[in-house]
Amino acid sequence: MHKKSIMLLVIFATVFSMLLASCAAPSATPAPTEEAPEVEEPTAEAPVATEAPAQPAEEGKFTIGVSNPFISSEYRTQMIAELIDVNKEYMDQGLTTELVIESADTDVAGQIQQLQNLIAKNVDAILVNPGDVSGLNATLEEAVAKGIIVISVDQELNVPGVYNVGIDQKAWAMTSAEWLAKKLDGKGEIVEIEGFPGHPANVARMEGVDEVFSKYPGIKVLAKDTGKWDEATGQQVMSNFLSAYPNLTGYWTQDGMAIGALQAVMAANPAKWPRAWVKVAAST
Repeated sequence: MHKKSIMLLVIFATVFSMLLASCAAPSATPAPTEEAPEVEEPTAEAPVATEAPAQPAEEGKFTIGVSNPFISSEYRTQMIAELIDVNKEYMDQGLTTELVIESADTDVAGQIQQLQNLIAKNVDAILVNPGDVSGLNATLEEAVAKGIIVISVDQELNVPGVYNVGIDQKAWAMTSAEWLAKKLDGKGEIVEIEGFPGHPANVARMEGVDEVFSKYPGIKVLAKDTGKWDEATGQQVMSNFLSAYPNLTGYWTQDGMAIGALQAVMAANPAKWPRAWVKVAAST
């Protein structure tokens, strides 16, 4: 099974374990596996909601809301589609209603409105893929105070009462950065194409990349720009880098932007870009 599908199954299992626990004794947090992401419990100091969850739209069924502020990405499109598919299985078992989905390209203020809409619709749980490290905190705390189970998907937040389900973004990025550094024998001139600056996942990833390259004084980062997690934008950014820095020996990027960046490399003058360099870029 695809790892992202497994993560979504873990998310739903976590939601239901907590929703059911609200009617019985607290259940243990699911143990992380090699394939599945970790589920982080709120800190011991976190306040525990005392209000009962709002009644679902249909008696005996749970209503789950989804807040997603970024749709210009293949991953996010897949995420919504798979959430719908997984929830359908629970609907067929009579456990849930249809998902209440708030999904659109928007900023922090827009995602706050998404969350407010979900709260107003009396959902029992909210799955939020946050677009900011701290901008949603007050609204998420409001949801928790109303007895709504809140789970941050994919990005880790430090909000009392909010559960985190996702991968270690920093460690993930460090793995590929370390690979690139070794492939270049610890020396060379490179550029970086990041996702959205300020986004929780991107912040963690770039911290990891910086930490790795700081151990290799022979590697010089000439420039960094955002590809907005978009393939076409990544291609344009890489084309600009190729024009500005003719002596590049490598680049680091992430997600679908890597495809666009590689396309830019392959479109460049073959005599100017050695086959070995293209192979390094292709593996990023």
